[in-house]
Amino acid sequence: AIHARRELQAPRSGRSTIHVEVDISGSNLTYQTGDHLGVYPTNDPALVQQMAARLNVIETDVILVSEGNSSKRRSMEGGGRNGINPLGHKGPLTVHTALARYCDLLTPPKKSALLALATCTASETEATQLRHLASKEGKEEYSSWVLQPYRSLLEVLEEFPSVQPSLGLFLCSVAPRLQARYYSISSSPLVAPTTPSLTVAVVGGTTGTGRVHAGVASTWLGELQLNHKLTAPVFVRTSNFRMPKDPATPIVMVGPGTGLAPFRGFLQERAVLAERVRV
Repeated sequence: AIHARRELQAPRSGRSTIHVEVDISGSNLTYQTGDHLGVYPTNDPALVQQMAARLNVIETDVILVSEGNSSKRRSMEGGGRNGINPLGHKGPLTVHTALARYCDLLTPPKKSALLALATCTASETEATQLRHLASKEGKEEYSSWVLQPYRSLLEVLEEFPSVQPSLGLFLCSVAPRLQARYYSISSSPLVAPTTPSLTVAVVGGTTGTGRVHAGVASTWLGELQLNHKLTAPVFVRTSNFRMPKDPATPIVMVGPGTGLAPFRGFLQERAVLAERVRV
């Protein structure tokens, strides 16, 4: 659960950096200073609503995901990639949950996704355009129209109104899996053994298409209420970034673009060890 959150930037800075504490008590999770915390974020509800409307699906409908494929209880046709489970989830879940927690809706679509979309339109013109973007000959157009302006999957679908993929095809062959985000843990287990902290820069800006882009995970973490506990799927990723075993060894901490988060944990650990020596 999210234990605490507070803003670290002054209002005049125009930026947002948040301190987040995650309560892992009661779980089997442990961490060491310098490790990373993996966070599975949730898409913005407004974005999920837009995508559901574009796909002409009902968010409260239930889909059933099995080991080898996915099928909608009403009319979810369309195949997966060689029968591979596209969500990494087995069992029933709502359309909303599938779009919110498992689908990357903001990353520019890959060429394979464009080819899949080309099979879902009665417009030969739009199908030809999509196939061209995915072709070797359309490499420059793909780069300038999709990659460089960071055109999202939803924006691509809006540019091709005749394209109407089934939910099965969308989940299996179009939308990539929403990946975990990794953050350096900014605390030491000697100080906070069950509440590792994160120092998160909230990502935001305007893309080349004019869309206001908000980072999925950082925005989600940044919008949590200060007094609100929310169960969040997290895990610890072990790091090789460690301090010398001998606490008397001098260290120089340099962050060439990595941020100060892990160094905060190192300072906490050194302070505790120094206090123990004095005692």
